[in-house]
Amino acid sequence: MSNYKYMKFLLEYKEYAGIDDTISDAELVKLEAKWGVQFPVAYREVFMILGKHYAFEIGGENSYSYPDFGGMRNEAKEIVAVAGVDIQVGRNDFVFCCTEDIEAFWFLKLNKGDNPPVYFFQNGNEDYTMVASSFSAFVKMQSWYQYFLKTKDRG
Repeated sequence: MSNYKYMKFLLEYKEYAGIDDTISDAELVKLEAKWGVQFPVAYREVFMILGKHYAFEIGGENSYSYPDFGGMRNEAKEIVAVAGVDIQVGRNDFVFCCTEDIEAFWFLKLNKGDNPPVYFFQNGNEDYTMVASSFSAFVKMQSWYQYFLKTKDRG
């Protein structure tokens, strides 16, 4: 996949960071099949550009390592249960980052398009909130990417 629709901006970051992690399209399809999902195009592009390990840790605060999507999902369900709120981590909710330290997780709704909004839930809140209008916007907000932009601007 050389024509990236949403995440082309990460190609420059990949070069800057010297990332050589990879994932083949076949591996990505196998990963989707294992978890019974089809990743949104924007999320797939992150994997194709940054590779499996960097893509898995895209949120920067992940308590889990590749490929423990199941662990993140189970922890997200536990966080919601402990919080005692009336929300569910449903079939269309794909947890892509979870941190046990602050009892929080970030997720995509798989039925919200190719570059879906990103949602956040933390124990202590009554409901989840939208933190970015798209997955690409979420990536651009990450501290590691912001640091790259500042460093790049300084020359």
